[in-house]
Amino acid sequence: SQLKSTDASPLELDRYQLGRFWPLTIPFGVFLSLPSISWSDLYFDIDSAGFMESISILTGTFFIWTSVVLVPFFFLLEGYEYHKLGKQVPIDLYNLDKLNGFGRISLGGFLLIMSSLALSTLQSIDQEFSWQRYGNVLATGLPSAVVLVMLPSWSVHRRIRRKKSRHLEEITAEINRTPTLLSGDALMRMNGLLARKSAIQAVRTWPMDLSIFSRFVLYVFIPPLAWIGAALMENFLDFYIAG
Repeated sequence: SQLKSTDASPLELDRYQLGRFWPLTIPFGVFLSLPSISWSDLYFDIDSAGFMESISILTGTFFIWTSVVLVPFFFLLEGYEYHKLGKQVPIDLYNLDKLNGFGRISLGGFLLIMSSLALSTLQSIDQEFSWQRYGNVLATGLPSAVVLVMLPSWSVHRRIRRKKSRHLEEITAEINRTPTLLSGDALMRMNGLLARKSAIQAVRTWPMDLSIFSRFVLYVFIPPLAWIGAALMENFLDFYIAG
């Protein structure tokens, strides 16, 4: 009701209108979970000893995959709102740190997907660890990561790039009109224009500074390390039990 009030911002109203479709993600998550289930190992006879264990496995698998779809859905809505905001926000090429919020939203979506990929090791906790079980995870996670990273920042990135290009064209035109004398005001003006052009050429075109970008690189290693750790732990347990 609060989002429907007249005090709500347009972004909040848009988020509310789209967010109410979240139940549609549940059957999609269940569908994605089906290939990761070993149906032949489950028992559906209510009198069998493995019935409750099988129900627990199914419930856990459905819950994990539904969460993997549901949470990115809301991140997707947030990214969409930032995508629209990126078409309107003022851009100052000399102070792009004001736009780092777009990069942080992209970073949050990327961390979400990388964490989901790391948690996917739970789907093999009752079975033999196999890389083949992660094909569906990667097929779902990697495209989602690209979308959640690009969507919030893409519109403002294009505007930064266009403004940078126009500014460089203007400076180049001024350089061409400035006399190439080696003394006086013309020399000072030429040096100033060349310094300004060099500064603009070094301006980044993405709304994220070095600290945000370095976190992207760091988060890439989360899923592989989690999978390698799970495989090593399984081998250790097998060796310990066999010994």
